[in-house]
Amino acid sequence: MFNLFNKNTPEKPQDVKAIREALLVFIKQELQKMEGGEGKHIKGFQLYI
Repeated sequence: MFNLFNKNTPEKPQDVKAIREALLVFIKQELQKMEGGEGKHIKGFQLYI
């Protein structure tokens, strides 16, 4: 469904903070696509895992 870590980059997230950051950036990008813009209307979001 989502190819979060299937990017063609040689470096993969190494620790928990890097994985969390990659996940949040990915979610933000997907929300921006659904909104159809730059995401300026996205004020924030909370994610509980």
